[in-house]
Amino acid sequence: MDPPAAGYAPGSSYPADGPFFSWTFQISPYFEQDNIYKLFNKKAWPWWQYQSNGQTINGLQAKIMQCPSDSRSNLVCNDGGNLAALLSYMAVSGKDQFKEDGGQDGVLYVNSGVTMVGISDGTSNTLLVGERPPSNDLYYGWMWAGSGDAPYYGTTDVVLGVREGTGGAPNTARDYYRPGKLNDPQNLERYHYWSLHPNGGNWLFADGGVRYITYAAGTQTIANGVTILEALASRAGGEVVGNY
Repeated sequence: MDPPAAGYAPGSSYPADGPFFSWTFQISPYFEQDNIYKLFNKKAWPWWQYQSNGQTINGLQAKIMQCPSDSRSNLVCNDGGNLAALLSYMAVSGKDQFKEDGGQDGVLYVNSGVTMVGISDGTSNTLLVGERPPSNDLYYGWMWAGSGDAPYYGTTDVVLGVREGTGGAPNTARDYYRPGKLNDPQNLERYHYWSLHPNGGNWLFADGGVRYITYAAGTQTIANGVTILEALASRAGGEVVGNY
């Protein structure tokens, strides 16, 4: 695996190692998907790249990134004949995607470069990835590359905040960790973490541990007024969470 190129492409706000490639793509060699990683041209636009048989590379699935509890048999989006595999797990950007209102305080957000040293809350107290099934129409939750809604920071597609705004701008109405449903014609469930398991979902922490967290953590607040999940989502908030 080549190390990521530093900085931004000349005359662009896109990362030098390629725009819109997902966190899943970047770590794919580490979960035995090196064959897919090598098929992509990181210098090219991520939609659409093709195999020698004419099928999209984007459509290749990594089942390890798809929740076995999802009743939909084939988690692949068909976008005008181009296929895109879907994933069931969103990287945690923090509270939300907007730095202007205190968001982007997690580990994995647009163009982030957070190191272990930057997680001063401790890796065992900081969320990295949470469950959120692909949207009803299969257009949110693409595996290898995803822009999400405007302003195209990948939110609702490959990353998500634990109190994500639903209006695509800072200080808009916020959603929170709560139960969801697959039958969602307006795709409103895309704005919050939820799982297909009862009462909560599985979360990956920055230390590599996985814990089941109930939905109560999405509304229960601690001393400084933030929810338990907001406290766990921040990398350097200094919150004392306690038991949850």
